[in-house]
Amino acid sequence: MSDSRPAYDVAIFDPDPAFMDYIFTGLPSMPTLGREIFAQGLTIAPGGIFNVAVALRRIGLRPALVCRIGDDPLSRELEARLGAEDVDTSQLMRVRGKARAITVSLSFPHDRAFVSFVDQPPSYRFPFSLLRQGRARALHIGSMLRGEGILKILRAARRAGVRVSMDFHNPWGAVDDPEVKELLSFVDLLLPNATEARLITKTKSIDRALKRLSVFGEAAIKDGPGGSLGARNGEIVRVPALPIEVVDTTGAGDCFNAGYLSGWLEGRPLAECLARGNICGGYSAAKAGGATNLPSPARLRKELKRMGFSG
Repeated sequence: MSDSRPAYDVAIFDPDPAFMDYIFTGLPSMPTLGREIFAQGLTIAPGGIFNVAVALRRIGLRPALVCRIGDDPLSRELEARLGAEDVDTSQLMRVRGKARAITVSLSFPHDRAFVSFVDQPPSYRFPFSLLRQGRARALHIGSMLRGEGILKILRAARRAGVRVSMDFHNPWGAVDDPEVKELLSFVDLLLPNATEARLITKTKSIDRALKRLSVFGEAAIKDGPGGSLGARNGEIVRVPALPIEVVDTTGAGDCFNAGYLSGWLEGRPLAECLARGNICGGYSAAKAGGATNLPSPARLRKELKRMGFSG
C-alpha cells in the first residue's frame, strides 16, 4: 500500500539566502569603540530558519527548507550541515555565485545583539507545487514579511488548504495598519516573542498583546524566562519555562517554534503545544548554537511526561 501522507510536514520559507551564525559567548561586556575584548567561546552554526528546519528534523518531523543557496564555500558548508542533519535539501533554490548571509551574535545569558550581512536582496521565488500538489501540511514564514511577493505565496497556501504559521522577526508595522491586517488575515498561527508582540500591538502588557493578536487566529508568545503563553479559540494558557542554566538564546525562539509546530500539527492541546515549545527552546538555550542541542523524539516525550502530558 502506498504512503498517502504529504511529503513534508512543514515547508519553511525565507526570502533571504541561508544564514550562518557566528556566536560569541562568555563576553565580559559589550564592545566599545577603540577597545578590544575577548570572548571565551565561539560557535559557528547554521542560523535563522535553518534552526527551525534542523529542530523539526531532530524531533522527528519532515521539513522542506525553501530559500536561496549559492555555490560559494559558505553556502556549500551550510548545505553539508543540513545533509548531516538529514534535512531534505531538494527544495533549496540554487543561484550562481555568492549568496552569503552571515550573523554575528554577541550573546549573554539574558539577551544578545546581532550584526548581519546579506549578499543579495530578498527574493520571493517559491516552488508553488509544494502547495498545489498537497506536498506540505503547513507553511512556516520565518519573519514578518511585506509586499505582494509574500501575499502571493500566502494566497496560494490558503487556496490549497495549507495552514500557515509566522514568526515576527523584524516587525515593520502594527496590527491596526491595513497592510498588517491583510498579511495576518492569511496566518493561522502567530509566533512572536514578547518584545515583538508588544511592538505590533502597541501595548505594554504581554497579556493585552496576546488578546489583540488572538483576534487574527491562534497565537503563542515566547517570554524567555517567563515561559510562554498562548490563546486558542478563547482559551488562554501560560506554561512556565524549562528550568535550565541559560548559555545562549540565539535561535532559541526558532526552536520554540519547531516544538510548538510539532504539537499544533498533531492537534495537541494548547498547553502541550506551549510545553513542547518551551522544551525545545530551553534545550536550545542550554548550549550555544541554535538547534545544536535539541532533544530526540524520545527525550521530548520523556520531558512532556515529566510535565504531566501524554507526549
